[in-house]
Amino acid sequence: MDILTLMSDAAKIINRIGRKRIRQALGVGETAISNVLSRGGRFPASWYGPLKELCDREGVDCPISAFNWRTGGKFA
Repeated sequence: MDILTLMSDAAKIINRIGRKRIRQALGVGETAISNVLSRGGRFPASWYGPLKELCDREGVDCPISAFNWRTGGKFA
């Protein structure tokens, strides 16, 4: 099994696009990117729009599984 198979979808995006370009597109610091990798390997859902646009421009797959979407929840 190769290393790319073991990487999370978010890690693959970071690897392909680069931390600097992602930080610039999102207006976040290095710590925010590092937190993605150390806390479950998924981007905050609020990053989806800008990252999807960046990935589309670069021809990089941007699966929704790379993001931490809110699930479940009870409605009154």
